[in-house]
Amino acid sequence: MAQAEADQVSVYIYEETSWGALSTALAMSAVPITGHNLGMDKTTIVSDTIRSDRMVDTVVATSTSASGSIDFDFQYEETFNKLLAAAVGGAWATNVLVQGTTKKSYSIEAKYPDIVQFSSIRGARVSEFNLNIPVGQKATGSCRYLGKSKAAAGTSIAASVAAYAANQVYSANADLGTLKEGGAALSTVIKSITLNIAANTRLITGVTQAAPFGINLGVLDITGSIEAYFEDLVLLNKFLNHTKSSLEFTLTTSGGGKSYLFLIPAIYYAGTGGNEVVTGKNTEVMLTLPFQAVKDSVTGNEISITRVPT
Repeated sequence: MAQAEADQVSVYIYEETSWGALSTALAMSAVPITGHNLGMDKTTIVSDTIRSDRMVDTVVATSTSASGSIDFDFQYEETFNKLLAAAVGGAWATNVLVQGTTKKSYSIEAKYPDIVQFSSIRGARVSEFNLNIPVGQKATGSCRYLGKSKAAAGTSIAASVAAYAANQVYSANADLGTLKEGGAALSTVIKSITLNIAANTRLITGVTQAAPFGINLGVLDITGSIEAYFEDLVLLNKFLNHTKSSLEFTLTTSGGGKSYLFLIPAIYYAGTGGNEVVTGKNTEVMLTLPFQAVKDSVTGNEISITRVPT
């Protein structure tokens, strides 16, 4: 019997018009992945029934939902545009995306062609969109979600699948362009940047059905961190003095197009950090600066993402 091989797996998404609807023959879009996890979360309780033979009587299934993640090398891609919009609850307008309160959901399917099997998630709402941009490496990311239900079958829910564009994967060294802190070009050398967008999704559960009745959005929580070489007191004092600042960076291809500009217009350096890290001999002293985004009093935004498609 054949085994499903990871090198043949494909993942598709479809933006639903009705949350969690059991639609088929969908026009889906392929996502470039480095890994995925499409899971079912089933809550069970062991029966307390006392038996004279000392055995467990039964296990009761009380509720079900779905969750999972898609991991990827970050590049300019239309499916990532969709997932970014879902993460911040907004919509692209003239190639600019800002936060909002719109609830978007997706049907997600994984295809295992070598064993001719498919698994799918319905009603998936993005709970996190994370980016990691470390020195000497490619930019990577993950998208986590909560969903209504999971199913598996020998046939696909897709009628068609649009291929992804296979654009250039961004490099932290070659493709991380404009880097501004506090509105000015940052002269301090940066070793890594992380960006985490959390929608704080939560399940709406109740009696009469095992699956959730809905998935709501919570506070848009945008956090991240900067790892910087310790060169002066500018960044450290912003942490120590709780000074409001901003962060802006661009990811662009070597040809100059297909880029994203991420602007977090109001941040505080907060949390555990702001310390000078010495790891041993023959190393540099580093500063790790976690940040928290807040609503900007000027723009009214917590995040703004500008895309250049060509």
